[in-house]
Amino acid sequence: MAGALFLGSPYSVVQAKEDFALSHEKPEGEAYVLFSAKDETCEVEQGDSLWKIAERLWGDGRLYGELYERNRDTVTDPNLILPGQLLQTASPFYIRKQQKVNGVIGIQMGQYQFDTPQGCTVGVLGNESGANFALFGSEEGYDIACQVREKEEALDGSEAYEAWEKAVRAYAEETYGEAVQNLRFEQYLSEKGEPVWLYSYTYVIDLADYGAEGSTEIAVSAGLKQSRKLQAEFVGFSLAAHEISNQVRYVTASFAETMEEGDICRVNEQNMQIYPSVAWEAPSFNAFAWVEQYFDDMLTEIIGGREKEESRKDSILRRMREGKGSG
Repeated sequence: MAGALFLGSPYSVVQAKEDFALSHEKPEGEAYVLFSAKDETCEVEQGDSLWKIAERLWGDGRLYGELYERNRDTVTDPNLILPGQLLQTASPFYIRKQQKVNGVIGIQMGQYQFDTPQGCTVGVLGNESGANFALFGSEEGYDIACQVREKEEALDGSEAYEAWEKAVRAYAEETYGEAVQNLRFEQYLSEKGEPVWLYSYTYVIDLADYGAEGSTEIAVSAGLKQSRKLQAEFVGFSLAAHEISNQVRYVTASFAETMEEGDICRVNEQNMQIYPSVAWEAPSFNAFAWVEQYFDDMLTEIIGGREKEESRKDSILRRMREGKGSG
């Protein structure tokens, strides 16, 4: 992992606490902007410009370029729009950026970068199943496994998204049934028009399968973002009463490709991977199978060898916070 920049110390990333929730109101300071992929329309009024419309709709005229990109089929000149013309629009969401430390935020590799939530440590997750680069939110009790690879298939457009969501939903229902609950999806476009897709769910583990009583619920969120040449995927999970989707959405939205035109992509050689990878129809990482195997490994190890001085749920949570199971 040569080239990674860990802020604060060689092994940790320290940030001030921030609110990672989406907001329609633009926060003070810098923010990531995600546009709802749901199409909406507005009618051009007399004296309008794309700048004025962006300022009226979104509170920031500088976003006029997004209006132009979404209406290239009908707007041939961004300086010429006509009264009565209908424009396709989308409501923007804002996620406040964390403050920079030494001029940067989070992780910088040779050909990409992404932010890290406050208080995270960075390391390796798991043994037989895990990730060779992960973020550990010890204070809140969550982990985020990180994967970056060269883009194999462009996933732009509503048809690609609808096919992806259909494949993910069908797989969850057919493979896991009631073990996967509260499955929900999010679809956005970045300021550069890059697809940002997420799904979140609750994974219910029946501890009877491991010779124990009761059940454990795992909050899971998986995020996908494509840039010009790359595909970044993040899988977060938590046992605590914690909304992991906010952290995963923030990290996913922050991912940015730093390659210049003509650069040779060498990301696959850097080997930031989540393993094992289980094939399915959706063109993205299979978080369902990975989470199942990761916790099956952990539960088998805990119940098979740990004295019952603490509850199974507390034992797993403690190990997550300590980074146990990491290489």
